[in-house]
Amino acid sequence: MNNSQFSFMGYLNYVNNKHDLLSRCTENTDNEIEVCVSNLTFFNNLIEILIVIIILTLLLRIIVNKISLNKVEVYVFFIYHCLFSIFFSFYTISRFRVDPVSNYLWSLTNPDDYLPGKDFIEFLVHLFSYHLSLSYFSVTLIFGFTGLIGILFLYKILIKLTKNRHNYYYYFGFIFLLFPSFHFWNSGIGKDSLILMALSITLYWMFFQKNINFSIIISFFLILMIRPHIALILSPFLFLILLSSENTNKITKYFVTIISLIFMYITLPMMLKYVGININSYSELFSNNIINQITTIISHRETLNYSETAGYNLKNLSIYQKIFNFLFGPMPYEAKSTFQLYVSLENILLLLIFLIILFYNLVSGQVLLKYNNIILLTYIVLFLIIFSLNTGNYGISNRQKWMILPYILFFLFFLSKNNVIKK
Repeated sequence: MNNSQFSFMGYLNYVNNKHDLLSRCTENTDNEIEVCVSNLTFFNNLIEILIVIIILTLLLRIIVNKISLNKVEVYVFFIYHCLFSIFFSFYTISRFRVDPVSNYLWSLTNPDDYLPGKDFIEFLVHLFSYHLSLSYFSVTLIFGFTGLIGILFLYKILIKLTKNRHNYYYYFGFIFLLFPSFHFWNSGIGKDSLILMALSITLYWMFFQKNINFSIIISFFLILMIRPHIALILSPFLFLILLSSENTNKITKYFVTIISLIFMYITLPMMLKYVGININSYSELFSNNIINQITTIISHRETLNYSETAGYNLKNLSIYQKIFNFLFGPMPYEAKSTFQLYVSLENILLLLIFLIILFYNLVSGQVLLKYNNIILLTYIVLFLIIFSLNTGNYGISNRQKWMILPYILFFLFFLSKNNVIKK
């Protein structure tokens, strides 16, 4: 048995000993430590996978009718995205100790708690893996489907925003939505696919609805439970947009204001604790203690995920360089592996798309700054500062940047006078 096989089986054995996975997984009689192999084997679960795909196809028909998109285009997106989900499954199993496989294995036991972040993801996976006994591939497809919903909402924004499908904005937006990395990182088990769906629905709400409805409530709840720090950043901007909305009456605005203040008062300590900031009272929010904690956290995270092969030293970079690396790193001359070289080529194309759109807006004099645009820009800048200061690893930034890149792209689209929002 080679080292990779030993590590793989050793890890399964470790989880089994800690949480008695053998009682939930099929035991391989040839080697008793090969637990959960059945759930991690594609052909053993092929019929189940096909049934899950059929069910997701039926759900997709309902979603298509709700958001009024072309059925052929939606099913092309679906097939394209499902291929990435299958690839994501094989790729993560081959690197068994990554979060998606770990989340699945740990979810086969009874979760100890339902706290925001990783615990909440494991609880959601637990619903499918433990109670429905679905394989890793099936659960990956289900989570990937939520990422697809996010992409479809972005496509809906693109169609509503552009006057027709025969202009540069549409073509650039469509190319962006087909980026392989975009689909890959949002096609499997984890925070990324769910947060993309929630953030895409939120972006749609910001510009086309602006009233309290079920979709924005569920989306904000998911953001809060998956990445509380993003909810903390985003909530004031959503509140401002709601207050400025003509679609919401005064009574509703007063009610939402009161509820929002109560909500923030209750949840703010939890959100801060999630990122490592502890407060005993609200008076500490403006104390030196908070500043010292933030400084310590940033200093710690600057080197936390650094590695010779996948990281970059944040301490030696300016804030502008950190933001650039977060969004467009690595460049080809920084690539240290075949995978990084491929990602760097995608980054060049991404950078060109953003620069061309920005240049076209500026040269053509089409820039239009409105209230919502200013709010969106403020959120983007705040997001980039916070995440770029804490991310010194290309692997992590290549996943996390897809939470903000659609916002940046559509912000550039919203700036143009040529793009008329169609209600």
